[in-house]
Formats: sequence, C-alpha cells, structure tokens
Amino acid sequence: MGNESFFSAPQLKRDPLGGCDLTAYGGPLDPVLLFLAWGAFIGGGTLYVRRAQIVTEKRRRFRLYAHVSFGVFVLVLALNLPALFVLLLLPGLVAMDLLTIRSARFCDRVGHVVIEVPWRPPILRCPECGAPVH
Repeated sequence: MGNESFFSAPQLKRDPLGGCDLTAYGGPLDPVLLFLAWGAFIGGGTLYVRRAQIVTEKRRRFRLYAHVSFGVFVLVLALNLPALFVLLLLPGLVAMDLLTIRSARFCDRVGHVVIEVPWRPPILRCPECGAPVH
C-alpha cells in the first residue's frame, strides 16, 4: 500500500449500488452565488411592497411577493435536491406560504405590515401609530 491510505482507495469513492446522491453537493448552483441572489431578491421584494402608496395595493403586493418567493424557494430546492425529497417537503412549504399570508396584518393609517407569530398573543394595534390592524 505504501503512502496510500485505506480511505483513498478508488473503489470506496463510488457508489457500488448505483444509487443517487442525497446530498446537495455537486448541484448546478453555487451556494455563495445563490445566497447573494436570494439576498437581492429579498431586498427587491421588500422595496416593492414598501413603495405601495395605498394599503390595498400593499396587501396585493405582499401576497404576490409571498407567492413568488415561495415559488423561487421550491425551484431552488428542486434544482439542488432529489425530486422525491422536494415532493415530500411540498405540503409543509405550501402551509408555510399560506400561513405567512394569513398572519400578515396591515395598518390602514400608515400602511405598516405586522406579521403575527401563531404562539404569541395577537397584535391588535399598529406598533407605529396605535391604530387597529386588519
């Protein structure tokens, strides 16, 4: 064996049964680039929602942004993980998307968005102006 160790043997580096790799390594997307793109997407979406002048428009933009970010997240998972794993995660991800939209409350006076956390007491008033949130 000489300088070669037991773990560097070529037969130990391949899958003898020909199964698929369940790790995200070797996926088509670079993790650093993906992180930067996701950060830009979050920042752009936040500005898109905040720039709405009317509360009804802000509600519509928030729903649209939540659904689009959910779709992008599922797409990123599908590109980097096995399809069966993504399908098993899909019901939970859909529930998270719907819960995000359902727990969002808006102040009609200043347009502030409040996201309620399910295990905390409900937020009835806007933290900025004190008006009721809907």
